[in-house]
Amino acid sequence: MKIISDIQYANISQSQKLDLYLPESIDNEEIPLIFFIHGGGFSKGDKTKGKINAFLRFVDKKYIIASTNYRLSGEAGFPAGIEDCKNALSFLIANSKKYRIDPTKVAIVGTSSGGNYALMLGLDKSLISKFEKKCVVALYPVTDLLALKNIANNLKNDNPTKAYMVKNSEMYFNKKFSNISAEELKLASPLYNLTKDLPYTLLQHGTADDVSPISQSKEFYEKALKLRIEIEFDVFKNAKHNDEVFETFKNMGRIFGFIKNSLA
Repeated sequence: MKIISDIQYANISQSQKLDLYLPESIDNEEIPLIFFIHGGGFSKGDKTKGKINAFLRFVDKKYIIASTNYRLSGEAGFPAGIEDCKNALSFLIANSKKYRIDPTKVAIVGTSSGGNYALMLGLDKSLISKFEKKCVVALYPVTDLLALKNIANNLKNDNPTKAYMVKNSEMYFNKKFSNISAEELKLASPLYNLTKDLPYTLLQHGTADDVSPISQSKEFYEKALKLRIEIEFDVFKNAKHNDEVFETFKNMGRIFGFIKNSLA
């Protein structure tokens, strides 16, 4: 694929850049967009690393892929990252003719904390209503930050998972862990912002995930069903957080099949 690297989509920070992957021969045809958001606990990660490489290995000429960076929590806390992702997607749609993007079709994909952002973008009515055909794919997403805080509070102080949760939360909200309010945590959580505006969504999660427990997807899925939202939930037995099973040929076929059907 042809790569256009480090496209600046906003001017507040050098972090506000994205990479665009286009088929070598695109002619004048407009092609649907897969908008990828990396994970990393809101505090780390990069547009060139992680599961984006699995998508690039399996994608065909029927899609353009954008992989975006955004301000990490060490630079700017909530809601800067979400705002950056929204601005990046809006930038691409505004420049759709230049990049031969079909402005009516988008799949928003994210992993872990990037899955949180993908779901939050899918719930942004002002943004998602611009697309005629759309879907969200969230792999082992963080959907309920309040539940994660409660889990951390119940872990022993020498537990490395607790240390990870506390550190990332404090960076994301720029305050001591004990001072982060339930209202702040809910505002940053897709579970508490869920409405019928959410596009057709695919969740995937592993049962052995001790970073973002499978309950994060399970509760979101169950609430979505009650709202009669079109949603699918794949459970991977014994899979851990960021497990390689998510990037197998079989699963990537599953994901691309879901995207194809959603954007048809």
